[in-house]
Amino acid sequence: MKRKAERLGMVVMGVGIAMVWQPWQRALFQWGFLVTLVGIAWFMIATHLPEPPHLLSHPAS
Repeated sequence: MKRKAERLGMVVMGVGIAMVWQPWQRALFQWGFLVTLVGIAWFMIATHLPEPPHLLSHPAS
């Protein structure tokens, strides 16, 4: 779940950057900044989520 959330944040950031870089549509350019910021915020939140219990290392008995 955490990895999927992190990947989603990176994809949203990438889409936002692509929207800013494209030279054809002014509306995409304007919205690209907001999309990039949403992706950054999503990624920041996702990276601070706790790891699922089954992925944490267990001490050897």
